[in-house]
Order: sequence, then structure tokens, then C-alpha cells
Amino acid sequence: LIALNLAGRSLSSKDLMLICDSGKQLRKLDASNCCLEALPPPSTWMVLTNLVLLLLHRNQLRRWEDLECAVACPRLLWLTFFENPLAGQPEVRGLAIKWAPRLLAFDFWAVTDDERLQFRGLHAPTPTEHIGHTSLPNGASGF
Repeated sequence: LIALNLAGRSLSSKDLMLICDSGKQLRKLDASNCCLEALPPPSTWMVLTNLVLLLLHRNQLRRWEDLECAVACPRLLWLTFFENPLAGQPEVRGLAIKWAPRLLAFDFWAVTDDERLQFRGLHAPTPTEHIGHTSLPNGASGF
């Protein structure tokens, strides 16, 4: 089994843990709109070494720990988390990228290199800053 669609079925954290334990070859798991209020611990997700797509949108996930658990999958490339109570927090995308820099997409949008730098605590210069600090050859002025 490489893809499992549970969308719309009412699930508990325990149900999801049992499913993950028996589906270690999964590449795609759709647990969207399942009334989930919490996720199983990170250890449950870490064994899903082939999981690259995890759909968790439209649940009732409201704890930072839930986001941390979701990104614990070692090869996860795309995570959806929109329309969860926690998704309304402005830091959600940044923390997902910080905790899982391998993500290529979060919700509907690709993760950019600038975001990876920004959320790792590094500052990527904006074009204005870059121009203002660039030395031009032969004493030429950029303005």
C-alpha cells in the first residue's frame, strides 16, 4: 500500500497511530477533514520513511506539537495544514519550514530558498539592500 485516502472519515489520534504503524511503506496519506484533534507523537511519524505527501488540512489541530509531529516524517516534501485552528497563526508556515527544511511545499505554495534562509534565522538581502552595499568597478556610482 503506497497511498491511503482517509479523507472525511472521523479519526482519533490513536486510530491514526495504528494506521501509521501498519502502513510503513506509504508515500501519500490523506487524513484531511477527519476531525483530528491531535496527532500521534513524532516517533509514529519517523518510521514512515517513504511518506512524501501528508494531507492534514481541515481538521481540528490546534497545538504547536501537532505541527511538529507532522513534520517529523524524514522524507516529507509536501504538507497541507490549512483550515486547522493552528493554521491561523502567522508563524505556522515559518515553523514548518524551520522544523523541516526539506519541505518543497506547504499548503498551496512552494517553499522558496528565501524562506528557508529567513526561517533558519539567516537574513537574505533584499534587492534594495544588495544594491546599496555593492561596490561598482572604477569608483562608478550606482545612483
